Amino acid sequence: MLLGACRPAATGSDSTAAASDGKVSAETAVAIAAAKAEVAAVSAVRTRIYVTEPLGASVAGKKLVYAEPAIPIGAIVGDKLEEAAKVIGFGFSRVSIGADPASIAAGMDQIAALAPDAVIVTAFDPASTWKTQALKLKARNIPTILIGGIACDDILSACQPDEVGVSLALVGGAAAVEMGRLQAAKVIVDSNGKANAAYFGDEMLGNSRFLEKGFVDRVKECPGCKARAQQLPSAGIQSGAAASQIVSFLQANPEVNYASLQYGDFATGVPTALKAAGLTGFHFVTQASGPAQYDDIKAGGSQIADVPVPLGYLGYLAVDSAARFVVGRKVTAEQVRQPMTVFTRDFIDVSDGGFWPGVEGYRDQFTLLWNVR
Repeated sequence: MLLGACRPAATGSDSTAAASDGKVSAETAVAIAAAKAEVAAVSAVRTRIYVTEPLGASVAGKKLVYAEPAIPIGAIVGDKLEEAAKVIGFGFSRVSIGADPASIAAGMDQIAALAPDAVIVTAFDPASTWKTQALKLKARNIPTILIGGIACDDILSACQPDEVGVSLALVGGAAAVEMGRLQAAKVIVDSNGKANAAYFGDEMLGNSRFLEKGFVDRVKECPGCKARAQQLPSAGIQSGAAASQIVSFLQANPEVNYASLQYGDFATGVPTALKAAGLTGFHFVTQASGPAQYDDIKAGGSQIADVPVPLGYLGYLAVDSAARFVVGRKVTAEQVRQPMTVFTRDFIDVSDGGFWPGVEGYRDQFTLLWNVR
């Protein structure tokens, strides 16, 4: 349900590209129109959360532990979770799990030893980095919620007998595919159906293959466009590490004029590196960006769009879901739907502490369901 007024129709880079480029085929024109409609479909302001059932029980005395990864977004998510946990009444603690497989496993062992009532993890998949610990938590009936990683779960993607999953995976595979498709739709429109695009991702960060699929497949639906994927080994872990790899790729492949970067962190230093290398006419989109990237979008720089992640909303949703698991209430696919939009030069809403709220007034709505006013 999308309620409220729509944002203004896209102008700026979209209209400039359409006016400055030549004619396109009838098939490409249809593809451009479809891409415009795809972006417009997520352009309304949402004013109601998807969760409607009151919690109906207290989590006072229950322990919620956050496995905090050593990547820039890890601490931000932790702050959002801590805020929500304090409101609802959870006892909350944060355990650093680093960013390499050995430290992740050690951190998850530490968390399991704490015997929490629920666990929330960001970014790293259980199958590749904390399989043993995931099985241990499951054996102890401790619900686990994954934000931004990929895993089968009990709500959105049922596990096969040989798979290791979690209780709930937010911003999971299907959501990542959809986000990649929205990135691609923006690229198709901005390029006037003439994008030669690349996707840059780090396979260690599990949603990469899903974002890649959504972006590359959607770009290829445009007859006048091309798309490929390029891996950035370990670049996504450290802020700024991707810039030199991206510039080197573009110097070797000058025909590439658009790109999708897996995370906003990948964009750190990219605009400066492009200028230093004398690379013009190249533009990129991201997902889950932050203030620096939004400034570049607003300035009309090399970054033209972002598919934002409503971190505050997801923090409250994850805590709400953890509470429902703990007290024995249902968690449904409808409740955990993810709001989506596309930030462009003409529309950026960072009114929630520098990030997109996703749903206006979500804090008060969750608080009312928790009966903690």
